[in-house]
Amino acid sequence: MMIITKEEKHLYAFLKDAFKIMGGSKSQKYLLGENGTLYFSTFYIKGSINIRMLKEKNGKMEEVDKNSFGNNFYSLKMLDDKSFELKEDLPKLFEDETSEGLRTITTALFQNHTYVRELEDTRTTLLSTITKTTDIYVPDRFLGLIEKMGECELYMKNNMLLLKKEKNVEKEKITVKTSMLFVCQHDQPGGFNDVETRMQKL
Repeated sequence: MMIITKEEKHLYAFLKDAFKIMGGSKSQKYLLGENGTLYFSTFYIKGSINIRMLKEKNGKMEEVDKNSFGNNFYSLKMLDDKSFELKEDLPKLFEDETSEGLRTITTALFQNHTYVRELEDTRTTLLSTITKTTDIYVPDRFLGLIEKMGECELYMKNNMLLLKKEKNVEKEKITVKTSMLFVCQHDQPGGFNDVETRMQKL
């Protein structure tokens, strides 16, 4: 079990967004660990984070995963002090074959995207720039999450947009890699009526 506090700001911020996107305190939430990377997944929005740090080994500095997210599912819970609890916990409804299938599908969704461009646009032009360069319509409700990524790389595959960012934090001697994946529709504004209204607040 891991307790993530605000002091671990990069992972905490990721979990805070994942918690909101997955429904807040109203529902049970599960994340997936895979080779040091942590994933969350909903139908329209998915995300991942990997944090690497420098560690001395045999007199040499090597880059290793800061968090030991093994190949497991983790339940996510917000505690009374607003910290988060991550606990290895395979959902009861999942059988071994089901869990392996979900693992394969989730990680595969983040692979083999085509690079489009760097994103550095302001709020007023961000969504229009993405639509013009990809021919994919992005709902306004996703803007807050896209803005949080800041300067990042934009990729696409079919009707999916993938934003990737790598940040070197010299003071903490870590490298933070985050990704956000959005399932959209090609140049059509319809089809998002069943997305929770909470997305407008992110």
